[in-house]
Amino acid sequence: LLMGIDAPDQLERWSRRAAAEGKTQIAREHRQLWDGVMNILDQLTEMTGDESMKVPLFAGMVETGLESLKLAAVPPALDQVLVGNIDRTRSGRVRGCYVLGANDGVMPQRIQEDGVLTEQERETLGSGGLQMAPGVRRRLLDERFLIYNALTSASRYLWISWPVADEEGKSLHPSEIMRHMKQLFPGIQEKGIAAEPAAGMEEEEQLSFISHPERTLSYVINQLRAWRQGTDIAPAWWEAFNWFAVRPRWQD
Repeated sequence: LLMGIDAPDQLERWSRRAAAEGKTQIAREHRQLWDGVMNILDQLTEMTGDESMKVPLFAGMVETGLESLKLAAVPPALDQVLVGNIDRTRSGRVRGCYVLGANDGVMPQRIQEDGVLTEQERETLGSGGLQMAPGVRRRLLDERFLIYNALTSASRYLWISWPVADEEGKSLHPSEIMRHMKQLFPGIQEKGIAAEPAAGMEEEEQLSFISHPERTLSYVINQLRAWRQGTDIAPAWWEAFNWFAVRPRWQD
């Protein structure tokens, strides 16, 4: 059926068209589909052989196979951003690494004994030849290794941040990792970053808050509200206001 409807040649034409339009990832997906579908059908043949089955059952098996079909994706460009947890992210060559939320009890995570057996009992059973899941000590070592990987993954730039308070205003402390970093690099710079622009800030510092349009718009509204109450605002906020005013999407 697939050969009769010219499926492989059609996929090849789509792939060439996408490549000509600069859509590298889509072109590669089209090129991989034929082999992937053939592999699924081969697996169904090996599983069922000459056994006859009803159409709904066969359709369900094919649908399950197609849902599990995985295609190798290429980065859309040379530059890309990877976001993930330190225990799930396996990146290759990274120029810059941003570590967020490096607080005490979070990095490394505070691990508690929540099982039936104590750590000493687990070690006793393990020494007797019984295979046990990783204990607290082993998990602590694994997490420190993951932190080491994260902090040493970047070739050019490492940026570590932590909040000084939670949502309720309760103070938070930086991770012990920062103490070790300061011992290794005595000249390291630590800088506080305000949650939002405030009166008295240098204009250059306020400019750092003008980045993403939606977030910047909320800052512009707050600045205009302060201006209406008699507070002088930096000229940059009038420039931001004019930027929004001349664009149809943001005029309302």
